[in-house]
Amino acid sequence: MFKFRGSYGELGNQNTDSWHPTYQAMTVKASNGDWLMNGIKPNTSAAPGLVSSTMTWERVKTWNIGWDFGAINNRLNGSVDVYSRKTIDMVGPAPELPVILGTAVPQTNNTDLRTYGWELSIGWNDRLKCGLGYSAKFMLSDSQTKITRYPNETGSLNTDVNVDKDKAIIQKRYDAG
Repeated sequence: MFKFRGSYGELGNQNTDSWHPTYQAMTVKASNGDWLMNGIKPNTSAAPGLVSSTMTWERVKTWNIGWDFGAINNRLNGSVDVYSRKTIDMVGPAPELPVILGTAVPQTNNTDLRTYGWELSIGWNDRLKCGLGYSAKFMLSDSQTKITRYPNETGSLNTDVNVDKDKAIIQKRYDAG
């Protein structure tokens, strides 16, 4: 038995903690002031940050090609897969703006990530004459993740970039100094 298969799909990335990044709410806190008015701390509020007018959904494009096989009455079986996943327009840091802006620069869609790899599995399933069934499986795989687009116009090396492959999250930290 031989079976070839393939798939392709494109979705908006739902792997996020921020479900509504384009909506900002004004923070209101009760009795939070650092001063007293008539012996009572006043309520405070803070203006929300800016939202990029160009922010859109991150898009994830995935394709997979595979081959399944079985031989010797399906006692020997296995599969080979090759895949690629591209995350396009991930939310990343926006270009810096003058400090006179007075608030943080809004994030925007400016980062891409690509993961690609392959998987191989070979298995043996059998049953002894006494009725005892057994199986063994060998699996081998490899994958790589690369950031294919990231805003760093100056090429500065004084920033740290941490990549979480499972969630495809990029965090950027600037060194003070």
